[in-house]
Amino acid sequence: MMVTQTLPSDLLTVRQVARRLAISERTVWRWTAQGLLPPPVHPHARSTRWRAADIALYLEQLSATGGNSAV
Repeated sequence: MMVTQTLPSDLLTVRQVARRLAISERTVWRWTAQGLLPPPVHPHARSTRWRAADIALYLEQLSATGGNSAV
């Protein structure tokens, strides 16, 4: 019998983060490496996710600064 683990709905995949920020998945990885995006979490050994609340806060801060933080 195969057991499927579900991830909390408040965790976003790289694709979901890219869509929310209107950028490419590659840019998500690049900005993460540069420290521009909040750090991801690793719920499983081969899984990388971002907290939805962290991305929402990032978007709020970005709009408050006029969009200049992701340069």
